[in-house]
Amino acid sequence: MPRPGPINNGDRLGLEASRRASRDSLAEEYEHARRHSTDSTESYEHVPSPTHAPRPNKERQRSFEAMSASELRKAAAAERRERRRAAALFRVTKVVSESDGNSSKLVQRLLEVAREILYCSHVTLFWVDHVSEILIAANPDGIESIVVPLGKGVAGRCALDKVLLNIGDASQDDRFDNTTDKETGFSTRTILCAPVVEEGRTVAVIEALNKEEGSFDDEDVELLQLLCDELRAPLRRAAADETFQARANSAERGVAYLKLFTDEQEEPSTPVQTTPHVLSFEEDGHFSRDSSLSDEPLGELASWRWDALRVADDGGEEALVEAAQMMFEHHGSLEQHDCPRNEFRAFLGMVRSSYKATNSYHNFRHAVAVLHVDFMLACRAKRARDLTALDVLALKVAALCHDVDHPGHSNDFEVKSSSELALRYNDASVLENYHASFVFATLLRNPSTDFLANLSRNAYREFRKAVISMILATDMARHGAHVDSLRAFADRTSFTSLTRHSFSDKSDSDDRDSRVASPRRRQFYLDQLIHLGDMSAQCSPSFDTAKDWAERIADEFRKQASREQDLGLPVSPFMARLETAADLALGQVAFIDYVVQPLFAAAQKIFPEVGELEENCRKNREAWRALGARASADRASG
Repeated sequence: MPRPGPINNGDRLGLEASRRASRDSLAEEYEHARRHSTDSTESYEHVPSPTHAPRPNKERQRSFEAMSASELRKAAAAERRERRRAAALFRVTKVVSESDGNSSKLVQRLLEVAREILYCSHVTLFWVDHVSEILIAANPDGIESIVVPLGKGVAGRCALDKVLLNIGDASQDDRFDNTTDKETGFSTRTILCAPVVEEGRTVAVIEALNKEEGSFDDEDVELLQLLCDELRAPLRRAAADETFQARANSAERGVAYLKLFTDEQEEPSTPVQTTPHVLSFEEDGHFSRDSSLSDEPLGELASWRWDALRVADDGGEEALVEAAQMMFEHHGSLEQHDCPRNEFRAFLGMVRSSYKATNSYHNFRHAVAVLHVDFMLACRAKRARDLTALDVLALKVAALCHDVDHPGHSNDFEVKSSSELALRYNDASVLENYHASFVFATLLRNPSTDFLANLSRNAYREFRKAVISMILATDMARHGAHVDSLRAFADRTSFTSLTRHSFSDKSDSDDRDSRVASPRRRQFYLDQLIHLGDMSAQCSPSFDTAKDWAERIADEFRKQASREQDLGLPVSPFMARLETAADLALGQVAFIDYVVQPLFAAAQKIFPEVGELEENCRKNREAWRALGARASADRASG
């Protein structure tokens, strides 16, 4: 395994000098205490008196001296541990604070610090890619990365189980894989491996190898745990670009390494499917199989042309409620989970009333528009076949409720104004956390609207987990990570396919029929699908509709900017520059170029069915560009 370089002579001399100074200091303290314990007139018991000196008890004196020395050694050891801990914390903080934003350099410096404070030969950091279910070594530039399947080897097991592992003899531990040692000539003796856990997920693993003297002890364990705690935030920020760059540079190596563990499998592990697959429909809106569930065509609901704004304008929001019910009933989502119809209709009514009609954009119309896009993708996307019926029901609920009771302004406003919600959710995905909480604390807690009361406890837990993850995935702060994940997944799919076909004669279709996607992969699909739906306003086949959505969000932005001014808060710059048609047009062109188009282009590699939406987006961009040019010309001439 590629490792950081060994400790140089200067570092080694410095470390040895520090250790000698510590030992000398401890010896001096002990000698002083020993003399004090025998010469002083003060003693813990039986203090000799100048006028009445009892006969010396040598055995008691030796016992007292031994006790004193032991206590002093413990005190000195505790002080040494504290000094070492403080020094480690200072060095880590210093490295992070002096970082120039270059994640690669930051990782290298942190690894150097870890190696020095742990007195070991090598320290490696592995990013954990939960999408691909692999670990990727973050190595210095120019050194080939190592790819480790999640759950395999010491680092893989540490990441999966989220537990620290201290191995005194690697050669005697079944979890240790010596393949890299054989390839590189390196000899691994001792291993200390700890996970960096963020929000219940392992984002990285730090693996220290070969303690200079003996094995890693409790003091080393404490220091490594301290490192993990302090590195959690900076490593999370660095992971987005570091992980996927490492995989892109080591795909060929990844294939070779994965061959050691795949055993003709696409993934390290595959859970048993517990709920039925969803059903898809043909272009005319009929089910392609099991037509007993529905014989009625969905009409325009089965087309990208369906328009929530136009439907609401023509038939009011009651028409949207009816459309939402049809989409929920499709796939047999309600029947398969024994959902009572009265409670479900009451649920839809409560969702509708919980969206603020005063919001121009974040209202019930937007909710049903997102539901429709995700409904279409669940019906048409080939990869949606990997989802279970419960997954699709969760997707529909999350899409419909992802902005429920939205206040009409952004997370940034909540944080800047120190709102009650920002304080409650610690400034992290404030509105998304609130929307997710609203679903379960308000909508589904009321017996009259709890249409999921017949779900088993395990099914409800699975449903709740999926819905929360999806609603949190709509936080725009995660947009860049979504795009990176889609690109990375597309890259990984190509070399995983190569690995599978190298070991199996089965066709891809046969393999898909006999396998069920892992929960992580299904959740990845769900999170991406809801984000695509949420970002699809500029993908309408009608530019008039795209323009209507843009004007609605611009209205909310202007209101927020005005309120920020009234409260003396910093005004969001892009919200303050939406006064003219030219401003809006130029803003939409930039929004499509830097946000929407990269997302749908990356998604198309995994979900080819979004190709039509991407093409609509391109056409709308050109329409916005032309509109902006005309508006700018009119303003100049006027």
